[in-house]
Amino acid sequence: MNTKKLFLLLYVFFISLTLIISVQGAEASNEYNVKINGQPVQFTMAPLIDNGNLLLPLREIYEIFGFDVQWDAVNRRASCIKAGKKVLISVGSKTAQINDEILTLSAPSLIISGRIYVASEAICQGLNVNVNLKEEEKTVYFTSENGASVSVSGENNFLVAGNNVIVSVVRRYNKGNYKDEIEAADNLLENYNYWGSIKSYEQILKNISSEKNPEEYAHTMNNMANAYLSLSCLINKDENALKAISIFEEVLANIKDEKYSSYIAGAYKGIGRAYSIYANVRDLEINTSKALAAMDEALKLYDKEKEPYEYAYTHIHKAFSHYTLAHVKEPGANLILALESCEEALSIFKPEANPKEYADAKEIQGVIYLRIFSSSNDIQYLNMSFEAFQGALECIDEKVDPSKYVRIQCYIGIVYQSFMNFDPSKESFEAGVAAFEESLKFCDLDTSPSNYAYVKVQFAILHIQMAYLTNEVEFANKALEALNEAQKVYTIEQYPLFYANLQYYLGGCYNIIANLNGQEEYYAKAIKSFENAFKIFTLEKYPDDYVIINIELGKTYMAMSNFSESEEYLNKALTCFEKALMIYNLEVDPVYFSYVQGCIASARIKLARLDIEPSENIDKAIKACETALTVFTLEASPNYFANMKEVLGEAYFVKANLGEAKENILKSINSYKDSLKYYTIDNDPSSYAGIHIKLGDAYVSLSKVENSKENKKLAAACYDEAMKFYTAKDFPEKYKMIENKKKLVLE
Repeated sequence: MNTKKLFLLLYVFFISLTLIISVQGAEASNEYNVKINGQPVQFTMAPLIDNGNLLLPLREIYEIFGFDVQWDAVNRRASCIKAGKKVLISVGSKTAQINDEILTLSAPSLIISGRIYVASEAICQGLNVNVNLKEEEKTVYFTSENGASVSVSGENNFLVAGNNVIVSVVRRYNKGNYKDEIEAADNLLENYNYWGSIKSYEQILKNISSEKNPEEYAHTMNNMANAYLSLSCLINKDENALKAISIFEEVLANIKDEKYSSYIAGAYKGIGRAYSIYANVRDLEINTSKALAAMDEALKLYDKEKEPYEYAYTHIHKAFSHYTLAHVKEPGANLILALESCEEALSIFKPEANPKEYADAKEIQGVIYLRIFSSSNDIQYLNMSFEAFQGALECIDEKVDPSKYVRIQCYIGIVYQSFMNFDPSKESFEAGVAAFEESLKFCDLDTSPSNYAYVKVQFAILHIQMAYLTNEVEFANKALEALNEAQKVYTIEQYPLFYANLQYYLGGCYNIIANLNGQEEYYAKAIKSFENAFKIFTLEKYPDDYVIINIELGKTYMAMSNFSESEEYLNKALTCFEKALMIYNLEVDPVYFSYVQGCIASARIKLARLDIEPSENIDKAIKACETALTVFTLEASPNYFANMKEVLGEAYFVKANLGEAKENILKSINSYKDSLKYYTIDNDPSSYAGIHIKLGDAYVSLSKVENSKENKKLAAACYDEAMKFYTAKDFPEKYKMIENKKKLVLE
C-alpha cells in the first residue's frame, strides 16, 4: 500500500507545435494505474499508451527510486544520476544512454503536458526493474530485483511482510495559517502519493519553523518522515529508512514542550518503525534493539484512553520487533514479550470496529505462535497459530488487499504443512494445497514474482511431504515442477537467501526421486544442490540453515553408500551430522538435536553391518537412539518416536549377531512393536508394512534360539500384514520378496 506523487519542476520553454499535438493525442482514458512490488502507487503523471506504446513519466519514476533528475533546456535532455549511474534521455530520440552504453527504445521520448515520457525500456534498464502491463487491469506493475516485496523470517522462512503489513493512519491537521497547504499534502500521503507529499511538505517547511510554528512544524516533519517510511517498504529500504530517522530525530531535537507530547510520541514511534525496517538491511540485533527502545519511549507518552489507536499500533510494531529480535537473541523471552504486545493491541482493536487493524494484530500473532511451534514442536501453538490466521482472514477483503490475502493464505498452507507431521492425512494435504492455490490466484510471475516464487516453494514443500508419506513419485515430480518455476525468480544474485532455500528443497526433491526410482544420478544432483546452498548458508552467517543442510547432505551421503564406496560415504555422512551438533544441543533445539541423533544411529548401524568396528558402532547407535527418545515421546512426537524406535530395533537386531542373541532380538522385537503404536495401515501404510517385514525377520531369528514353531508362525503373520500394502498388483517385486520369506519360514 505504497504510492508516490511528484510536483515536477520541468519548465519547458520551447515546445514545438508537433509535440503539443502529441500531448493532446494521449487521452486520459489511456492512463494506467501503477503498482510497485505489488503495492498501489499514484503518480502525478500517470503512465499512458500513445500510438500503441506504453510511455512512463521519467522524472517521477527516477526520483522515486532516489535519482537526481536535471533538465537541460538547451539540449532538450534529461539526466538522471545516482551513485555513479547516469542515464541520459533526449526528447524526440529513440535511444537512451546508460553510463557508456546506448539503449534502443521502442518509441521516442516525448514531452506530454510539460513532462518527459519515455518507453519502458529506459525504466527497466536504467533502474534494474521489471515493467509489466496488465491491460485488463489498466495497471502497470513495477517489480524490483531485490526482493523488496517479501522478506524471510526464521529458519522455516515464513513469509513475513513485517512493516509492510502495518501502515499508520495519516494524522490530520486543520488549523493555523498553513492548514490548506498541509491538508493538501496530507491528502497526497493518505492516497499513497508519497513522493508528491514529500515535495509538498518540503515546500511548506520553507515557510515555517520549529520556533514560530512548532505544531505545524512537528506535524509536517513527522508526516514527511512517514512518507519516507512508506517508500522504504517498497524500494531503497536502507536510504529511505535512514532519511526518515534523521527527520524524526530533528523533531525530537527541536520540539520539547510537553503540550506537543503526541507529536513527540509519533516521532519516537516513527524512529522505531524506521529502525525495524533498517534492521532488515544490516545489524539486525542492534537496530531492532534501537527500534524497541524508541517504541517504549512512545508508549510512555501515548495515553491509552485518549489515543488508543496510536497506542495499539505502537504495540503491533513492538510485537513484530520482539519477534524479529527472537531470531538472534533470547528467543523465549522476546516471543513472550511479542505476544504480550499483540494482546495489548487486541484489547483495543476489535474485528467489528477495526477489521483492518485487528487483521494486522492477528497476522503477527499467528506468525509468533508459528515460530514458537517450530522450536517447541508443541501442537497447541500450531492450533493457536491457525486460529489467529483464520481470525485475520475473516477481516480481509482479497480484492481490496490482495497482498495481505496472499500472505494469510500462505501462512495457513504452512500451518497445514506442520499439521502433516502430526496428522499426515489426505485431508491436511488437500487443505494445504487449497490454501496455496488460493494464494496463487492473486500473484503471478509477471506482477508479483517474489510472492509467486515464495508460494510455489511452499507448494513444493507440501508435495515433498506427501511424497515422503506415500512413496509416490508423482508428488515429487509436482514439487520439482513448482521449484523450477521458482527458479525463474530466485537467482543467487537477486535473491540469495531464497536461492539458498530453493537449492535446499531441490536437494530434498532429488533425494525422493532417487529413493523411489533407485537412480544414483539424482543423489548426485541432490548433493550439488546442497553444495549450492552452502554458497549462502555459511556457519558464520546462517548457523541454523548451515546445520539443517548438513543434516540433509549427510542423509544423501548415506543413500550414496548403497551404491559404491560405502565406508567413505558413511564417514562423510557422520562428518555432516557432527557439524550439526556444533550448533544443536538439548538446550538450544531439542527437536533437531534428537533428530540428528537418529541420523547418527542409522549411519553407525550401516557401518556395523559392513563389519567396521561393529561393537563400537552399534553401541554408539543404541546410545544415540536412547538420547533421542528422551525428547521424542509417543505423546509429544509420535511420528519421530516411531521412527526412532524403528532405528533402535535395527540396532538391537544387528547387535544380536555380535552376542547375547536372544536378549537383543527380544529388545529389537519390542522396539519394532513400540513403533507400531503410531504406524498403522491407514496413517502410514508403507512404514507399517516395512516394520512388519523387519518384525518378521526378527521372529525368524528368534525361532533359531527358542520356540521355533511358534516364532515362525508369528513371522509368517507379520509377512502377511506387510503384504496388505505390498500387493502383487502394485508392488510385484516387493510382494514376491515377502512371499519368498514366508515360504521359507513355513518350510
